[in-house]
Amino acid sequence: MVVSMAGKSKGYMFTSKKISKYGIMSTVLGITSLAAFAAANVICFGNRGMAGERLGGVGLVALLFAVVCLAFSVKGISEKEDFQLFPRVGLALGIMALCAWGAIIYFGVTGL
Repeated sequence: MVVSMAGKSKGYMFTSKKISKYGIMSTVLGITSLAAFAAANVICFGNRGMAGERLGGVGLVALLFAVVCLAFSVKGISEKEDFQLFPRVGLALGIMALCAWGAIIYFGVTGL
């Protein structure tokens, strides 16, 4: 609320900012990628490390989701006339998902 020097209220200040569509999409993709990561790990531990081809395919699709999540979040952050909450959350989720899937691929390749 905007207040004048006399202490009287002049009304509300409205803004033309809106929620970023790219930010929402990046947040949803980041959540989806991290959920797929969690599900894949639970299934893999349940099968004593024998993941199979289908689970590997899920991992590659979730890795693609993480990369697209990063692209959408950068696009959303570059839009200055939109609110920045969802693009920044999407960026954080995308980085976490990319690091998680990258670690799984690294450990799988090196045999650790």
